[in-house]
Amino acid sequence: MAVAVGILCMSVALALGIQIHILQKINRAFPERILIASPQTADISLVRVDTTQITEETITTIRAMPGVEYVAPQLTTTFPTRAEGSIFGTVISTDVVVNGVPREMVADDLAPGKEFRYDADLTLRIPVLISQYFIDIYNAGYARSQNLPQFNPAAIIGRTFDLIMGESTLAELSPGRKVQSVTCEVV
Repeated sequence: MAVAVGILCMSVALALGIQIHILQKINRAFPERILIASPQTADISLVRVDTTQITEETITTIRAMPGVEYVAPQLTTTFPTRAEGSIFGTVISTDVVVNGVPREMVADDLAPGKEFRYDADLTLRIPVLISQYFIDIYNAGYARSQNLPQFNPAAIIGRTFDLIMGESTLAELSPGRKVQSVTCEVV
């Protein structure tokens, strides 16, 4: 009987430990204090389309809601984009999703000593934050399945890569598009 009670206690403790660990990861990836407003959508066969837009009126309404402290736009590129960089002497390229946000929104997430600065003349490297959530997905899934090295999140701070806007690794997504390359730095 004592063995059964011991096993039960150990199982409950293990389950609670795992639950706490998972909840911490979820809260880090999706903080409770942040909500993302998205247009309404409709599904048509395999395709999902926006049926509304977020307008200035929508933003004004959201700002006026009780409890709302800050509203920030999030701009997503509407053209193919890929990143190209060198890892251990090997050049790799991958399509990426790019979201632009105001610097106030990410100020607390910058590595010590790093700044979120940008100039329109592109004399500075474009500052880039990479979500820990995506590093975890890469390390736990892609890197292991492809027998690639995993990333140490602290070691990628300061790394540079080229962002090629208007071009995709899938050639059919970028025929005849204007292409521009900028250098980015992980901050």
